[in-house]
Amino acid sequence: MHFSRMLASCCLIGSLSHVLIDSLHHSFNPLLYPFINESFDAFVLKSDFAPSTAFVSCPMLALLILIFVLEIRRGKEGFWKRVLVG
Repeated sequence: MHFSRMLASCCLIGSLSHVLIDSLHHSFNPLLYPFINESFDAFVLKSDFAPSTAFVSCPMLALLILIFVLEIRRGKEGFWKRVLVG
């Protein structure tokens, strides 16, 4: 496998979105961790973290299912390559 700009871009977008999604529902989130060790929880949606987790996880699960359905509709030939590698 060779280096791909598309793969690197997807990894960067995935890392940034992961951190932002985590900042919506985790009780302790050192957002800028090796530089600042303090928790940044200003984005937390509710004071109770269990409903926040459900509120954030449900749309992400729906998006994942939608992506799989759209990819399956494109055809089963090359499905895993499109979904996992791009």
